[in-house]
Amino acid sequence: GLRKALFEAAKKSSPIRIDGVTALLWHVMRGTYTKLHSRAGNVMEFLLSKSICTTIDNKFPDGSSTTREVITGVIHRLCNEVDQKELALIYTCLFKEIKSCIKDDCLGHLKHMIDFLTFALENSKQSDMLDKADVLELVKLLIHKYVRPGIRTGEASSSEFLGSILDFLLCVLDVPVISCNLSIIYAPVFELTNLSAVAFMKKLCMKGPQIIKAFESQILSAMDNILETSPEEVLFILLHLFKKATDGVTHDIDGSHLDREKKVYKFCDSNVRLWIEFVDDIVKTGNHSSNLVSAKEAAILWGSVRCYSNVKDAPQDSLAMLNKFIRSLDLLLEVEEDSISGLPKNTWRSLLGAALLSYHELLLVNVGKKSELSFFLSLAKRHSTCPQVLSAVAEYLDSLHGATSLGMMEEFDPQNLLNSFCIFGASLSSPNKNVRVLTLRILSYYAKMDQRLGSDDERPHKRRKAEDSAEETLELKYTNVVDTLLVVESTPVSVSTSRKIAIFVSRIQMSLSSNTVHDDYIPLLLHGIIGILYNRFSDLWPPALDCLAVLVSKHKDLVWSQFIQFIAVYQSKGLTVRNQEKLLAVSHPESIIDCFSLYLATDFDYTPLETIATLLLQALQKIPDVAESCSRHVVTLFLNFMGYTDGSITSVDSYMSDKCKGKQWKMILKEWLNLLRAMRNARSLSQSKIIQEILTERVLDESDPDIQAKALDCILNCKDEFLIPYSQNLKNLIGLKTLREELTTWAVSHDSLSIQKCHRSHVVPLVIHVLTPKVRKLKLLGSRKHTGVSHRKAILRFLLQFDAKELQLFFSLLLKSLIPGSLQLEMFSCQSGDLLESISDAVGTSSIICLESLTWKRANGFLHLVEEIFGTFGMTHIGPYLNALLIIVVRLLESCMRNLGNSSDEKDPCKQSNHPDNGCSNDQEADNSIDLNECPNEMTVADDTEASASVKQLKDLRSLCIRIVSLALGRYESHDFGEYFWSTFFASVKPLIDCFRQEAGSSEKPSSLFSCFMVMSQSPKLAPLLGTNNLVPAIFSILTVRTASESITSYALEFVENLLRLDNDLEQQEDHSVKKILAQHMDVLLNSLHDFVNYRKELHRRSGRWLGQRELRLFKLLLNYITDPSAAEHVVDLVLPFFSKKDLN
Repeated sequence: GLRKALFEAAKKSSPIRIDGVTALLWHVMRGTYTKLHSRAGNVMEFLLSKSICTTIDNKFPDGSSTTREVITGVIHRLCNEVDQKELALIYTCLFKEIKSCIKDDCLGHLKHMIDFLTFALENSKQSDMLDKADVLELVKLLIHKYVRPGIRTGEASSSEFLGSILDFLLCVLDVPVISCNLSIIYAPVFELTNLSAVAFMKKLCMKGPQIIKAFESQILSAMDNILETSPEEVLFILLHLFKKATDGVTHDIDGSHLDREKKVYKFCDSNVRLWIEFVDDIVKTGNHSSNLVSAKEAAILWGSVRCYSNVKDAPQDSLAMLNKFIRSLDLLLEVEEDSISGLPKNTWRSLLGAALLSYHELLLVNVGKKSELSFFLSLAKRHSTCPQVLSAVAEYLDSLHGATSLGMMEEFDPQNLLNSFCIFGASLSSPNKNVRVLTLRILSYYAKMDQRLGSDDERPHKRRKAEDSAEETLELKYTNVVDTLLVVESTPVSVSTSRKIAIFVSRIQMSLSSNTVHDDYIPLLLHGIIGILYNRFSDLWPPALDCLAVLVSKHKDLVWSQFIQFIAVYQSKGLTVRNQEKLLAVSHPESIIDCFSLYLATDFDYTPLETIATLLLQALQKIPDVAESCSRHVVTLFLNFMGYTDGSITSVDSYMSDKCKGKQWKMILKEWLNLLRAMRNARSLSQSKIIQEILTERVLDESDPDIQAKALDCILNCKDEFLIPYSQNLKNLIGLKTLREELTTWAVSHDSLSIQKCHRSHVVPLVIHVLTPKVRKLKLLGSRKHTGVSHRKAILRFLLQFDAKELQLFFSLLLKSLIPGSLQLEMFSCQSGDLLESISDAVGTSSIICLESLTWKRANGFLHLVEEIFGTFGMTHIGPYLNALLIIVVRLLESCMRNLGNSSDEKDPCKQSNHPDNGCSNDQEADNSIDLNECPNEMTVADDTEASASVKQLKDLRSLCIRIVSLALGRYESHDFGEYFWSTFFASVKPLIDCFRQEAGSSEKPSSLFSCFMVMSQSPKLAPLLGTNNLVPAIFSILTVRTASESITSYALEFVENLLRLDNDLEQQEDHSVKKILAQHMDVLLNSLHDFVNYRKELHRRSGRWLGQRELRLFKLLLNYITDPSAAEHVVDLVLPFFSKKDLN
């Protein structure tokens, strides 16, 4: 049964079969509770036997691995689910089979048995169940027979077989009762030179310190054997041995040093000397790109330098050589190029930091060496942004004793202190927290040497009266804010520590308030507080901002220019800098290159720059009096943020629109508005008039109600007499909850007099600026589509209270974003001339109009808005802007038709029609909002639309355009639409006109285009235009389509009757324009009517349907156009059937 189960698993191997057989064997071996069955040993012996494995391998070659997976699964369940004492049986079976394989020299099966034993040892929870003597005997036997150096016979040299043995030997080291006695037994392993031995030693270095200590000397000796074949592997192993691969500080195991006579030391020494020559050659020749350095070469150099510091009894020439290497790298880094010999400059700086750290470690064991303080500090100043260099310098300073530092007091005189603070201060505002902490560690040493600062246990005080004198002696002691900043930055940020950090920040604030911080430390403190804001933990920001506000207000003269520069930089970079490249750390380094990458890693988290900009503005809001006193700088920054570059602004619209959009920009804008609102004396601000214009004409035009409300508060700060009475009304119009009620209750017409006549010119523009964004963007007015639509209609009806001249601003704002940026300044900044005329010209003639940048959704929203405007506004309100709106509509129509024509499956013009109303209904108003201030590069409505918008979407858009034209023709019949409109309209719809007859047979209702022509047929002014493009005969021919629906044929008859009645009316005025059209196509009309009546006769016989009063009226009107006998005969045939109908007589 066991054999059959294994055969089934190997026959058709699959995870399900393997799991099933594993579970079956487990239950066979399991006894009661956590005990094994009495015959479990027989089952295990059967599974491990060479015969069963060989049989399955021979019979099912593809399923040979299946048996091993099953046995591994059984061992796993045994280790996890039975009493650990029961595992002795498993070990006994494995030891027995392994010894049998060794005796028979069956290496293939032996490898699998060793793998099973290793797996059992790794998964067992108690190692004391092993027989120590058996394990030691097996270890000695395997090493003696298969791990002897130089053996190369048969399969014993197989790397896989040797790897299995070495993995077992590593696993044995985890058994405490055995591992302590194995260092001598394992000696032959360290004499191997192949890759398996390298892998063994790499894994050995991952063990605990006690195990590494036991094998330390053997590992160091083995490195010489494999150095020639794998130098990078040797360095990798040594770095782990010395505990230097993952940190930059020294934690050596006692006694783990390289002997100067070892090959490894000589390799590192010669490697560093070669690189000194290489670097010196680059410095001398100035050729920074000829000899390229690979990442592997740089990693080997780094490993050599880091291992070099572990030389036992390092000679003085080693120190001198490292010193020379450091100075050479320092000279190399003076070049301005970003890359040197193919490596980034930051990589060379990191190598300098590694060399400097090794140099420091060698100095620790050379006690008699003179102080190198100036050398280290000079390097820190020149490379103040490199964390590796700063780390080495910080370690060196921490190792100094008081006696050593007393002789270097000249480094800490006031002038040198100021220079050092100026250099290191910038690093305190670095986004890299490691750089900030290391810089503070260095500055902490400066602070300790500064005699002006009090000690930690001495409270700072300003004055103390001498006991023996009535005079006051000045004895100033200042607070050491550097150490406080170091505590703040070095404390891990979390919810539990945030309170502690906030207390330390508050201490700094108290010191500033009490003037116990020396002026030399004030600029340093500014950078330090900015650095605190980089901690991405919002609970730390409020105390830091309070401290920053006190700092700026108390020491404005010292920090104001730098503070303003911070705001300028962060608000600029926050909107432009995205996805900065970071060197990501390798989580588990497996080579010297991985270790080097980990050393270079710059992956750190920090607060986004745009958030920093908002925080700095919030700090300034806490001290509005300071902002007002320096309004010239503040206003300049605000104008730069709003997209103005020149000092003199000629027009509010002369800004760079591409820099003033996006979520981040709006977030910073809100804080700017909060700041302007906090500065109550708005009239005294620099360029206050321009600010008012920007707030009114640009910021109020934003769609965000919160931005509008803040902007209105800023405007009201001026306390203008013409605005104060209406402030609450304007606020109600901005608030979405109060909007509807305010629209209903506030009467703004001329007759109501609720707005005084002298105030009207100021208040009405504000009202329009507030309401226009709500009209453009439907989502602002409600979460549900019907709520938004009803609110928008209410706003449009509210705007009807203004006259046409006042509404000019409303239509200008709607159309303004459709005008190209190159024309906006010229059109909207001019104070003279007709703005309407300039917009119409631009919309009509500009070939680069922004319509190409409208998405389908936005174009659809704009058209729905135009439709609602046409349905609400009369001719007196919309007249001046009607042409501009209609030209946009027909241009969108033209674009849709062009793209439908270019579509691969729409080459046939008749397929384009397919009833343009299909799928287009008022339900589309769910998305009928459009933010015309944005023109993104998404799905367009221009020549490339067919690649993005579906054919159905284009047809819906086309139908909406035609419906709007029809609405406009019906409401504004007397308006002169212009030649450009008509030529564009008829050119666009010509393919649809050509397919009128086919469309009539497939549609249930008349199309929007048919409705448009119906409106024209009723207008004396528009009807003559129907004579173009064979339009009239196309509509007449609809009557011959027998599959046309009742509504379509009725529409066609009404169209004919409209033309006949209109001609009859015009004839009395001696206007024959319509008669010419009818006379030209009378034959087509009579033939179509004849076919129509004959079909109705046939239909009458089948269903009883007959003609009605309208047809009779139409035939009577036709009599005036009959001039020849053949036509008269047609009319008689048409009229005679009516005499048989008494109800029509």
